[in-house]
Amino acid sequence: MKKFSSRAIILAGFIAEPAALEYAAANERSLRERFPSDIVDTVLAYSDGKQGVPEFKTGECACIPLEGDGICEGLWKLSVELECGLDVDLKAVPVRQETIEVCEIADIDPYNSDSSGAFLLVPEDLPETIGALAEKGLSYAVIGRTLKGPAKRLRIDERIRCLDKPASFKGSNKCL
Repeated sequence: MKKFSSRAIILAGFIAEPAALEYAAANERSLRERFPSDIVDTVLAYSDGKQGVPEFKTGECACIPLEGDGICEGLWKLSVELECGLDVDLKAVPVRQETIEVCEIADIDPYNSDSSGAFLLVPEDLPETIGALAEKGLSYAVIGRTLKGPAKRLRIDERIRCLDKPASFKGSNKCL
């Protein structure tokens, strides 16, 4: 039996960009009436996330691409795949200010919306993986750690809540 080792959780990319892009493309005129042009232009220049996860060399590393239902579903998938718990600092999750502005107007939850193009990594060798991400010019942040046991904790400052199983999760019902 392999001994459990807590590892860092990395988010490469930014959450909710495809969701913000979709809304901005459909509502450009009203957004330009509300925001400076540079904010709207920035969002309209976002990628739709369809390019997938770039290839880069690293050691053993779990990788979960984020998709239509966002980082919360991605974290749940990661926990199930690795059979571990999570401790994640939501303030460390990379999200652009322009995305936040558009999401607020559109009543979109950036944590549960399309984040295609971003991905979660749990590397065995953190420095090697960070070096590979930097070499590719990819933005990233360490957002938490894996835990032994079933706990799936999301933190914002001193508040802690449990990660709910996403309604759209099609995988195992196993809650560890």
